[in-house]
Amino acid sequence: MHHIPQFPELEGKSIAIVAMGRTSASWAILASHFGGRHRVADYVIAINAMGSVIQHDLLVAMDDLRIQEIRVAAMEEGRLCENPPLVGTMQWLKDYNQPWLTSRAHEDYPNAHEMPIEEVINNLGTAYMNNTVSWAVAWAICHKPSAIKLFGCDFTYNEDRAKAESGRGSVEYLLGIAHARGIKTEVPVETTLLDACVPASEKPYGYDSEDVEIKWEDGRAIVTRTPREELPSAEEIEHRYRRVK
Repeated sequence: MHHIPQFPELEGKSIAIVAMGRTSASWAILASHFGGRHRVADYVIAINAMGSVIQHDLLVAMDDLRIQEIRVAAMEEGRLCENPPLVGTMQWLKDYNQPWLTSRAHEDYPNAHEMPIEEVINNLGTAYMNNTVSWAVAWAICHKPSAIKLFGCDFTYNEDRAKAESGRGSVEYLLGIAHARGIKTEVPVETTLLDACVPASEKPYGYDSEDVEIKWEDGRAIVTRTPREELPSAEEIEHRYRRVK
């Protein structure tokens, strides 16, 4: 597909969004196991540097291009530490030969198109898009897809929550809007997004003295609660609440 779909051109289709976090590897593995990317999702959106890494139908890179040029110049002058993904991306963006979405288009980036910000905000009823993945999710929701699948959109990692990239709250909020509209959402089991990596024994919150099993039948949850014979220790609970290391 060599154009940017208009609303609701992707209605009923599945859309994958692939960013640069660790679980982008899950996208590559899943696509290879199914025998091709289009057997996993009908339409693939690459975020930023992933545009030069994976096959995709649309690139979304929302950072202001002129601001990124200023940053790269400062890095070349030694005034800022080098950011390899940014430097590399800016090197190929001008020659990128497909239509793509950004915040503000410029003539020296001939294939750049502006995100339809007013249409997206009015469609969703919110402007809470504070990172590129959020904008990609918001744009996807507007197209009324059957499913939105996110890979590499991790933001945090269990072993080092002190180092967190901002934006997880916005993405999860938008996925809630998608869910309310009947759009299926899928994420890798390894990601922290939507707490997908949290063991089933620790979900839902507050049931530390019971095993809670949830099965879905015809869109309705069937819940089975089984008291645990052995309760977790105080230390285990404190660790789970992340109050101690």
